[in-house]
Amino acid sequence: MLGWKAIEVVDQHQLPIDADRWTAAIVKSHNYGRDFTALQKLLSLNLRYVGLIGPRKRRDQLLNDLLDLGVTINAGFFSPAGLDLRSETPEEIALAVVAEIQRVFAGGSGESLRERKMSIHPLEESRLFLANVNRRCGNFSRWRSRRVSAVRNN
Repeated sequence: MLGWKAIEVVDQHQLPIDADRWTAAIVKSHNYGRDFTALQKLLSLNLRYVGLIGPRKRRDQLLNDLLDLGVTINAGFFSPAGLDLRSETPEEIALAVVAEIQRVFAGGSGESLRERKMSIHPLEESRLFLANVNRRCGNFSRWRSRRVSAVRNN
């Protein structure tokens, strides 16, 4: 998915340690001890994204125990993991988590594009677009009025 390489690690003692700036991790094993050990190792890697799936009460217990051991909890820790999409099914939860990871890695806001007041693309892309429109249609105002009238006619 998205060209990402996914690795499932069942034994927390076999976590790969060759993490780079594009490495993200999700923790959820339904076993407190395994999650504790996995988080202890993952948080020390200072990853940009470590997500924990599960209830806040369990998260709080894990974090308190990790802090007691001196583990640093950095800004890359997300729990509960995922964006608020009102997810219920495992597939919906996965989508919410993947969306959050993409938001973190791409530096996006996570807000709806409908609410965005600015261009979606960086300024340079907007300049290239306008240059192309001006070359094809003469000027942007004329192109825009054509588009508006086309929309009104439909």
